[in-house]
Amino acid sequence: MKKNPNTVVISSYKGFTLIELLVVIAIIGILSTIIFATLNGAREKAQTARAQSDMNQMMTIMGGAQINTNTRLGEMSGVGYNSGNGCTGDLTQLGTGACETPWRNAIDAIMTNYDPTKDGEPFYEDPWGNPYVLDINEGQSTSPFCVVNTLLSAGPNLTVDGGTGDDIVFFPPYERCSN
Repeated sequence: MKKNPNTVVISSYKGFTLIELLVVIAIIGILSTIIFATLNGAREKAQTARAQSDMNQMMTIMGGAQINTNTRLGEMSGVGYNSGNGCTGDLTQLGTGACETPWRNAIDAIMTNYDPTKDGEPFYEDPWGNPYVLDINEGQSTSPFCVVNTLLSAGPNLTVDGGTGDDIVFFPPYERCSN
């Protein structure tokens, strides 16, 4: 049989079905969820590592400042012997006041005693945007025990919880424990 050249042939091309499109969208959604979860975990680890690095640098600065001046942190920082420079609980609710201002003043004073050409501003906030907490106990009479100084970051949960959660805690050097 001979084909008629004037006959139009309709292609039998088949497109994607709705089910196929929904399956592809579901797979993309699952993969993106996995990727975002992995990236979030990596981001939290990087923030924790940065906080630990910052706090390690602050420890070096505090030790150097004490050597340079032969004074205790409470005396040189200007905040005296306090309880965590006013920082307790949920740090996201503090604003600038009871917690941030004493910390900024303390780190500036300590930095000046360490190196007068440097500023404490790089250490004002932890990677989560909250102030570091400095609890100076050195020199307080707590017989028979010596309560040491504490430097901490509230960590990813943004709450100072006394070391029971994700707080990052360091113990700055101290000169002596009693007067």
